[in-house]
Amino acid sequence: MVRKGLSFDEKQRRAVEYIRASSTVFRRQDLEKQLSKHCGVISQSVKDVLQMLVDESRISFDKIGSGNFYWSFPSRIQTVIKKQDAELSAENDKLQQQIDELNAKIEAATQGREESKEREEKLAKLAAQAEEIEALDAKLKRYAKSDPEEL
Repeated sequence: MVRKGLSFDEKQRRAVEYIRASSTVFRRQDLEKQLSKHCGVISQSVKDVLQMLVDESRISFDKIGSGNFYWSFPSRIQTVIKKQDAELSAENDKLQQQIDELNAKIEAATQGREESKEREEKLAKLAAQAEEIEALDAKLKRYAKSDPEEL
């Protein structure tokens, strides 16, 4: 019977569960022995698993002297979640304030622009004058070839 090894995600999950359940600080050498014994994670892959967990901030790490120490306490997880919640709430409030300011600007910009017959007439006149300016500019460019200042 062939036994299939654990996936990397499964190794991480088991390692985190073991470290949190024990609520103690471990040296890497101790974790290599204990994770292979209790969780089925081979000792050669423990270093990679621990590094990935530290990179993802799922466990804490500190190098003291020549020893590497790892730990994860439930209180830290709650603190991290509360901190993230506070940061996201502050960002949400800031964005909501920006939305309110932009809505106020939109409201102020649309005041006086209500659709009326007078406004439509002025917009039509503006469009006609813009076309006339374009026509005159084109005519001016045609005559620019014989302009004495240009020659």
